[in-house]
Amino acid sequence: MRWLAIHMPGLPLEIFRRGISAPPSLALYQRMRGRNRVRLADAAALAQGVRPGMDLGAARAIGETVCFVERDPQREQETLHGLAAWAGRFTPMVVLDPPRGLLLEVAGSQRLFGGNGRLRQGVGEGLARLGFHAVLCQAPTAIAASLLARAGHHGVIDDLAQLRALLYRLPLDCLPLKPAKRKLTRDLGLVTLGDLTRLPRQGLRQRFGGELLGYLDKALGDAPDLRRPFEPAPRFRRRLELLWEISDSQALLAAARPLIDELEGYLISRQLGVREVSWQLHHPSGLHTELTIGQGEPGRDGQRLARLLEERLHHCPLTAPVREIGLRAERPEPLRPRPAPRSLFPELEPAERESGAAALTSLLDLLRARLGNESVHMLADAQDPRPESIAISQSQGRRRSAASPRPLWLLHPPEPLRQYRGIPYRGGRLTLEGERERIETGWWDGRPIARDYFIAHAADGQRLWIYRDLHQQGAWYLHGLFG
Repeated sequence: MRWLAIHMPGLPLEIFRRGISAPPSLALYQRMRGRNRVRLADAAALAQGVRPGMDLGAARAIGETVCFVERDPQREQETLHGLAAWAGRFTPMVVLDPPRGLLLEVAGSQRLFGGNGRLRQGVGEGLARLGFHAVLCQAPTAIAASLLARAGHHGVIDDLAQLRALLYRLPLDCLPLKPAKRKLTRDLGLVTLGDLTRLPRQGLRQRFGGELLGYLDKALGDAPDLRRPFEPAPRFRRRLELLWEISDSQALLAAARPLIDELEGYLISRQLGVREVSWQLHHPSGLHTELTIGQGEPGRDGQRLARLLEERLHHCPLTAPVREIGLRAERPEPLRPRPAPRSLFPELEPAERESGAAALTSLLDLLRARLGNESVHMLADAQDPRPESIAISQSQGRRRSAASPRPLWLLHPPEPLRQYRGIPYRGGRLTLEGERERIETGWWDGRPIARDYFIAHAADGQRLWIYRDLHQQGAWYLHGLFG
């Protein structure tokens, strides 16, 4: 097996910087021993003299340009779970390695991503886009990969002899020992993991218990290490709290981009797509704005989702500053296979060009994002044979109906026509084409109709869809116009 350990030492700090183009100097404080004390600080804060363990009041006096934020362990855990769902795009075997890491079994994924180097590069670049700096270390065992990554070791270890040499040099502080056992190692003069393994196994078991022996055997590859893979939630729900209020649409789009990337990875890992996503923009007043963005077909392209959000934000300006962003995809669904376009000369077709159906779907999605769901309609199959029941909103995601003699433009309500001796007129006498189509229905719901429909030609060349109402002594109406 080949385990790729992802260790994110700055995760508690970086969850507050995501989506910010110019993040400030940052330090986290936490309640410790009855006082608020600095827990973590970035390089800029350290340069100003802020140190972990320092009283918060003293740290504020020293770090005049440092932004102090209370640490949020629950948010760190939620972020780690979100990253685990995203990492499923690289391998189905993703394991949580709390508090700041993940483990990916990548033996079966390297060929798919073009080799080991490209796979690790893809993981590192993807995490960087999400806003996280990571140490990546690959080793034959999960524990060894995790320990070496936490110690800051980048790279790939394939040889077990090399693995042992590196592990033996690690300090014992990296092992999950209880305080009493850690004190015992100091009393015995043990400094490195190698010092510990040189003790007789029986004596090691008596002093430290069998659990530590089993841990070392798994780390060195002498015992199997079974892991339970992470199972992502059936629905995607993520939120991003901002360091400060955002009033600009472009800044908000940049802040939302990490959530879009997480959603894309989540959908790829589960081989799903979404027709609709919901954005929640939370304002300082406690109210929130909800933006629902739909797609004609289920999809998972992050670039497309970002473009649709940009269109919506451009045409629906923010009415109040935003302090927190939420993204939800409540109904993921399997993607339908799309047939490859056929051409006599495929080598002349640009690889990135969309097929006609895909291009139409993209156009409709863009129009809905720009004009609103209620402004874009289409024809679809309906159980009701009354023509006025056919037009429905595109946002409902209904299947497009097949070609029919129905016009695309229906008038509501139908327009009454003049008639002379039973012949309809509209700017002149209308010429009827072909056979009539009788529609007689609606007796079950109290809205009965009885109509004879005809395709008619006007004197100016227009093709019209007209009908004679059999309930109104043969009155004529114009119901639709053909393009």
